[in-house]
Amino acid sequence: MAREFKMKFSAYQLIRESGMYISRNKIMHKVNYVQKNNNTIIIITNCGRKIVIRDSKKGRIIRWLEKKHLKKYLQKCKKCKF
Repeated sequence: MAREFKMKFSAYQLIRESGMYISRNKIMHKVNYVQKNNNTIIIITNCGRKIVIRDSKKGRIIRWLEKKHLKKYLQKCKKCKF
């Protein structure tokens, strides 16, 4: 039988606490503003991008943000100025 782990945090909580967002191209953006509306999250990054995503507990963002040791393999956004 496969084990099921309960995710403790939602995407909104992790993005708000960490202050960063990882795009599908594995580029890390620094978050300037985060807002939650029902089941969606509106993110505005330091480089001026507006991103709208769904809030989930099992998504791609959760997996990447929880695995902190994988952050060294990600690229940083040049416009966000880390």
